[in-house]
Parts: sequence; C-alpha cells; structure tokens
Amino acid sequence: MRLVVDEDIVELDLYLSTLSKSVVYQKMSGREIRREHLMNAEGLMVRSITRVDESLLQGTPIRFVASATAGSDHLDQVYCQQANIQCVFAPGCNAKAVVNYVLSALWSVTREHGLLCQSKRVGIVGYGHVGQALYATLKTLGIECLIYDPLIDWDSDNRCDWQTLLAESDIITLHTPLTQFGRAPTFHLIDQAALNQMKPNACLINTARGAVVDTQALYQHIVSTPSFKSVLDVWENEPEINPLLLNAVTRGSGHIAGHSLLGKRRGTYAVYVALCRLLQEKPKNFVSCPSLKHYTVHVSDDLNKIMEVAYDFKLESDLFKQWIQTAVNPAQAFDQYRAQYTARAELSDIYLSIPPEWINNHAEDLSTLHALGFQCDELPSM
Repeated sequence: MRLVVDEDIVELDLYLSTLSKSVVYQKMSGREIRREHLMNAEGLMVRSITRVDESLLQGTPIRFVASATAGSDHLDQVYCQQANIQCVFAPGCNAKAVVNYVLSALWSVTREHGLLCQSKRVGIVGYGHVGQALYATLKTLGIECLIYDPLIDWDSDNRCDWQTLLAESDIITLHTPLTQFGRAPTFHLIDQAALNQMKPNACLINTARGAVVDTQALYQHIVSTPSFKSVLDVWENEPEINPLLLNAVTRGSGHIAGHSLLGKRRGTYAVYVALCRLLQEKPKNFVSCPSLKHYTVHVSDDLNKIMEVAYDFKLESDLFKQWIQTAVNPAQAFDQYRAQYTARAELSDIYLSIPPEWINNHAEDLSTLHALGFQCDELPSM
C-alpha cells in the first residue's frame, strides 16, 4: 500500500515498520500536501494543518484517510463517506495533555495576579473528552465548576445555560470543535456580546480552535477592559495570526496544548491501529516509555514553584511571542515553532522526591500534588 504522510507524525516510522505487508510511504510537510501528490497513493495520514476535502481527494485513488489528532474539523467526513473513503482520527488522544496545559495556565495567571486558583469558579465549555477529564481533575482539587454543552444530555448540578456560565465564571475554558452549522454552531461563539457578559476580571482560555473566538472582538475587549485576562493556544486564521492580539493576550502559545510526548504517541498509535485493521493485520502492542522528569522538592518550594518546574507557562508564552514578533515571515515561523516544539512530559510522568520537612509544612499541598497526577515519593527522615 502506498501512503502520503505528514512528516511530523511522531514515531510513525517505528509503527509502520511492524507491518508485514508492503507499505511504501512518502513524507511531506502537512501544509504542502496537494492533490497531485496523491495520484499514486491509496492512503493519506495527516495532522490538523492539512485540510482534507473534495478538492484534495477527488480523482485520486485514496481510500484511507487517517489523522493523528483528537480534532476532526479539518476532515470533510461527509465527502469521505460519499466517496467510500475510510476516514479516522484519534479522539481523546491528547486530552490529558490539554488538561495539564489548562491547569498550568490557571496556576500561572492566578499566581501573577496574587490570586488562589482554588478560590475561582471555572466555566467549562464543551463536555467531550477534554471537558470531562478537566472537570474530573478540578473536582478532585475542590475547584467549583460550571459546565455548558447543549449537545450532551445529562443530569448534573454543575450544568448551566450559556448566560449563567458567562456571567458567573471567573475563568472560562473552551473545549469545543469548530462548527458553523447545526444545532449549536461554535464559530465565533465568543463574540462581543459574550465578552460583555463576562466578569471584567475574568480569564478566557482557548485550547479548542481559533475561530471559536472572534479575534477582533477579543482584541477590542482586552484593550477596553485592562483587568480581563486571556490565554490563547489556538488562533483564528492559523498560521497567519493577528499580531495585535498576540501582543495583547496575557499568555499565548502556538497550538501546542496537546503536545505531550504520550499524547502524540496515542495519536500515532490510533491511526496505526486503523491501518492495521484495513490491512487485516494484528497491531503490535508498544510498551509506553514516557520520559520521566525528576525533581527534588526544596523545603522553600511552594505549589506554584512546583507547577512552574513542571511547565514554565510564562516562559513558554514569552518565547512564543518573541519568536513570532521578530520573525521575517510570522506565518512560516508559526509552523516552525510547532514542528520544533519539544513535546512536554505530562504531570503524571513527573516524579517528585519530597523531603519530610516540606510535607510537615505543606500537607494540604501534598494532597493537591497527588490530585494533579504527580508521582510523589515521600523521602524518609534523615
């Protein structure tokens, strides 16, 4: 089978090497994949930067499309079904990584403004893989949550309507797909009207899709409401992002919220399994070997310091802003930033050695570290 694959799908060579049937593949930049490149291929493996639709696939021999991503709005699944092309993606593969990113954002922004994260009410928009995982973690941490998702029918005391979530949340975090039609379209869900209903000192976090937020409306709101805080990992019109908004947001990054090493591996494994099923091969079981990060907690460390060691969110934002703002070609720099990004360890892959003196003074924080997923080794008294 002949494939065209995105060159940045992590460890794909390793997975494809296990197949007994002959598989020949051509690696390309996802931005550069065009219809002419597919004329001699039966399969296509992509990430979110490749738009897969009729204009790309029509008249090609492609019969299998796989995206190693949790999102699918770049895939025209209706056309694929009509054209009898199998289309798969990897829902939930990066949920844990996105949750970790949001938690780091919460700690980073609230710490900078002298606030306690645990005292804030978090509004979760979208209750899919990420929304559910985030809620479970925040609930364990004792953080009050409101949840809005009109497409899921479930009973919960935390469920609320749109206006209530906007008006009563201190922090609003977006976890929806990008849709323009249907019962609950999300294109520009956060517009000027929505922003005006939020608290003046609220914080908006977007790790979903850039166009869920109206760029111009958000920029104008930030300028007119200095107490309003914003964290954007996704941007409208990527990779050509608005430079004024980039400079204005409290924190910014380059569509890497889900870029943990294990999250990327889960995405690759999902499309590998789908390919094995197509080829009627049994997928190999790969041993997960996360790169554990080790840190010895100092007696003077507080919870904020440990979160910063796990992922220095402010440094990430400062480097990203500088990278884009000083680039000759910002759009190209955006793609380069993503391609060169070193995948993070998830919090559950971080091993903390904790001295008894710290535990004596931070018993409540120790419970929080466990709830966040850190591996904690409580050292014996000397």
